[in-house]
This record gives sequence, structure tokens and C-alpha cells, in this order.
Amino acid sequence: MTRNRILRQGKVLRSQNIFVREDLTPLNLEVFMSVKRKMTDEVRNVWSRNGVISYKDTRDVVHRVEWADFQHWLDLPWPK
Repeated sequence: MTRNRILRQGKVLRSQNIFVREDLTPLNLEVFMSVKRKMTDEVRNVWSRNGVISYKDTRDVVHRVEWADFQHWLDLPWPK
């Protein structure tokens, strides 16, 4: 319960330059970073809640990264 309470206060903490992130598995972290860094022209924000990775595109549409899509994100080339 404490963990969830702290995560819910993320916006307040961010205003004080304190960033709280979930402890993701190595695979989820790699996918999270792939979504965040590989398609910067199409992805505006990336976050995770309870191990589920979501992102908002440039049209402000929220997408959930499904397990079936993990390999797609991992296979995308890193930007130069």
C-alpha cells in the first residue's frame, strides 16, 4: 500500500525534481527503454504501472504495450 501511495504522488514529487520509477524486470526495462528511445518522433510519454508499459503518441492517444508486441519494439533499430 505504501508503494502505491508513493507512486500516486508522482506528479507532486516530479514538481520537486523527485522521480519515482517502478522496479521492472530486465525484459520489461529493455522494452520500456525501446519504446522511449527508438520512436521519439511518434511517442510523447512512456510510463509503467504494475509492470504494464503504456505510452502516449503524438495525437495524445494512449497505447498499452502488449506481450505480443515486445519483440517488435526490441527489433526496432536504435536511433543514431
